[in-house]
Amino acid sequence: MNAGKSTIHWTPEQIQRFWDWHAEKPNNQNEYFSSLLGRGIVAFLEKTGKLKGNVLDYGCGPGFLCGRLLGAGVQCYGADSSEDSIRKANSQFAHKPNWKGGFLVDNFKSPFPDDFFDVVTCIETIEHLPEEAMIPLLKELKRLIKPNGIVMITTPFNEKFEEALVYCPVCESTYHKWQHMQTFTIQSLQSLLSSCCYEVLFCQNTDLRQFQRTFPLKPLQDLSFRRITDWMAFRKRRILDDFFPRPFPHGYDTQFRLGTGSGRHLCAVATKTEIVG
Repeated sequence: MNAGKSTIHWTPEQIQRFWDWHAEKPNNQNEYFSSLLGRGIVAFLEKTGKLKGNVLDYGCGPGFLCGRLLGAGVQCYGADSSEDSIRKANSQFAHKPNWKGGFLVDNFKSPFPDDFFDVVTCIETIEHLPEEAMIPLLKELKRLIKPNGIVMITTPFNEKFEEALVYCPVCESTYHKWQHMQTFTIQSLQSLLSSCCYEVLFCQNTDLRQFQRTFPLKPLQDLSFRRITDWMAFRKRRILDDFFPRPFPHGYDTQFRLGTGSGRHLCAVATKTEIVG
């Protein structure tokens, strides 16, 4: 992990104001990772075989991923430190029967009981926190998942801070334009999760766009040799997964999508170890 070259020391209050402002920006959808790749995140979670029951998006922002999760039929909860984000999510999904509410977190603590969630997502969140916050956050996420539940974490992979620094001429400080405070590699994220008594099931720089790909057959006049062969290969992988299932992440279709190219973002899936941390 690396704090980069930012000269601003972000306080919790500053971080909250920063994200409250972004939550209220009009047309801010394309600025959120979970908005751009929410469908891929849900498709990836479906590959784990764990996407069911109670699901929490921790660091949910205005609820872009929550909307996708609601479409998957789970009982969806949101949690965030931004009051404006939680207000926006609750207003947006109030009519959804499987929306169980967005809740504020205080110093990483959430108002949910132990062992409550089948899945907890923490999408593009940990890079916004100081190093000393990692252990309290990960312990809280571990507290929330059931013994056989999973936590999914994404974060930029080995990010180069200097490429995203901006300068404020008023306070003469530099800071990351998206308020990032840390960078992670596969090894550093695995080590961090293991230190908090997680069993790491998967940790790899991943292109989640590949999990958004579908292979439909278009109307007859739109068919091409490439489209037909893609569809046939996809159907073959699905049949193999149905009749010869392999544990995550070794499924035939999962391995195909992971093998189509590495991504700029780390994706980790972890569960509790039997050791009490």
